[in-house]
Amino acid sequence: MKILHLTVLISTLSLLTACGGGDGDGDNSSSSPPPTTPPTTPPTTPPTTPPTNEEKTYSFTDFFEVTGNAYSHTILRLKNNPNKIGNIQFSFKEKPEGSDPWFSYDSWRDDNQYRISFDKPGEYIISMKYYDIQEKTSLEKNISITIEESNIINLGLLKEDTVLSDTTKPYALIGGISIPHDIKLTINPGVTINGNFFGIQVEGSLELNGTKENPITIYDSNIAPQGSRDFDANIIIKHSNLIGTAPYSSYGNRIGGTLDLSDSYLYDFTDEIYLWVPSGSVNIVRNHFNNTGGINWELSNYSINIENNKFENWNATSAIYVNTLAKVYGNTFIYPKRENRYAINFNAFHLPVDTKLDATSNYWGTTDENQIKSIIIDRNSGLSSNGYVIYTPYLTEPSPTTPK
Repeated sequence: MKILHLTVLISTLSLLTACGGGDGDGDNSSSSPPPTTPPTTPPTTPPTTPPTNEEKTYSFTDFFEVTGNAYSHTILRLKNNPNKIGNIQFSFKEKPEGSDPWFSYDSWRDDNQYRISFDKPGEYIISMKYYDIQEKTSLEKNISITIEESNIINLGLLKEDTVLSDTTKPYALIGGISIPHDIKLTINPGVTINGNFFGIQVEGSLELNGTKENPITIYDSNIAPQGSRDFDANIIIKHSNLIGTAPYSSYGNRIGGTLDLSDSYLYDFTDEIYLWVPSGSVNIVRNHFNNTGGINWELSNYSINIENNKFENWNATSAIYVNTLAKVYGNTFIYPKRENRYAINFNAFHLPVDTKLDATSNYWGTTDENQIKSIIIDRNSGLSSNGYVIYTPYLTEPSPTTPK
């Protein structure tokens, strides 16, 4: 994988007048989730930490950090210190013919992170103007960024079964993908997709057929069942790295569908894996969830199997939120460091009082039963729940079949 080329062209210049606030040319404010860090080579097994960085970080000044990867329609990040600079403006001095790049700003982030998205390969020269609060002067820097070629695709609504199989360079989405009920999208082993925050809507079938030796990697996308309730979305994900990509998120009013998610690494997204009313069995096994939303389902007449997964740093209130019975077995829950974080919330308001959820043979990140009880919500916590989580006997160390 090539790295992004960035050169500081002009040293800091004092301007005669202070710059105005807001973004410059092509500004499109966005509140979409923050981009994530792509790896160079997807790991062959679900790792315990985020995959190795493909990105190169440049020390632009003591308050600017510029990162990004080398492929079209991906993300450049400019992270600044708001205590040192303000009134930031961006504009393009030069760009490839026919390109239409844009800036966005996530005001909700603590680090005041800016993003730049590119839609064509080639060289971009960007002017960044800002006010130095400490020096009390307006300054400007120019940078040159070279974006390399990738498989730029805009599939839209699929008309026929489609296979993505090129492993020589990543696919870069410049629009969403919609899969009708009678169509299948297959992604072959070793494929990398830069989603650029465009989603994959599934009314038909989606199969990610990664292997241990050649996993699939998807960055910054969203996989969600969508379309008519008359059809059941079928989503199969094997040996994949989903970075900033929720595998089955809530979308609109779609409630039916199935999910088989196995041997995968999921990192850095806030959406829940939301299985409202599955239309068949659901299997979530041998995955590593790190800094993700929780797993949530409401009703099911089918088997729900949550087995031998590792959950850590979940950003939802609960790693697993359940209102129906399921098999929760052999999982590892890393005891949460943040307050008001729970491993299992067994609300069970649709079930009879005293219903029991079998959650035995899990490792809770501790052998202190008071700590284990503190990360479980059930009828012992209050009358909003009708059921009890049975957690004993429990493992005293992680299961050998759970990701390390």
